[in-house]
Amino acid sequence: MSIETHQIRHRQSSSDMVVSRCVNVSDGLGNERIIVHSTTMCGVSLGFHCLWFRQRSNSVIEFKTTAVVSNPSQDICKNDRELDEHPWMTLLSSRSETSVCGLFGHYTTPKDLWLNGDCYNLSMDCDRLDNFKLVAFRCQTGEAYEVTHYTCHGTWREDATMFIYTKEASMQNIATNQTNQKQPECFMLREDSDGNIFLADLGSKQCDRDFDFTENVSIDFTEALFVF
Repeated sequence: MSIETHQIRHRQSSSDMVVSRCVNVSDGLGNERIIVHSTTMCGVSLGFHCLWFRQRSNSVIEFKTTAVVSNPSQDICKNDRELDEHPWMTLLSSRSETSVCGLFGHYTTPKDLWLNGDCYNLSMDCDRLDNFKLVAFRCQTGEAYEVTHYTCHGTWREDATMFIYTKEASMQNIATNQTNQKQPECFMLREDSDGNIFLADLGSKQCDRDFDFTENVSIDFTEALFVF
């Protein structure tokens, strides 16, 4: 997506590029919802719809859209029920900054969840709160087979769920604050009533709200005996 003074260029899911020109900012909704008229890149009219934007950090925004209609209405941006039916699309600025990840300390997979032989450690250094390290290892032997570093670019909460928007990074990237060409990845985190923290890599640059931890628990961390 690229944003200019009066128009926005973006893709609707997997479709071709769309040009949306601002018609009006919906009143009383915090300037987050904008009525736009959209055309194809060739100028073919698609119609009017509402774009809802949410800023998640200095570098991360999300947006969603209503269905396209032929005639504009001030109420098009006030239909919360329709907006709820459309997914959030997450975007990272081309000039992204890092931000605090929102996790502190060391976490590891508890023994009672050694189900398939794969375990995980997650650690965050107090000197660099904008990145974390994820280590995959064999539960029984402790042998590490994958070590991945992530830099964080946005963290936000929705009720009991926290989202962390990241990019995979090398140690050189982290040490020198260099940018990299990796695709963003979204992590979802939730804490249960026993204090266990469930963390899932959603495997996409989109933060899917429909992910179900009860059916798809990929990683479980519980706070270790030592915390920075």
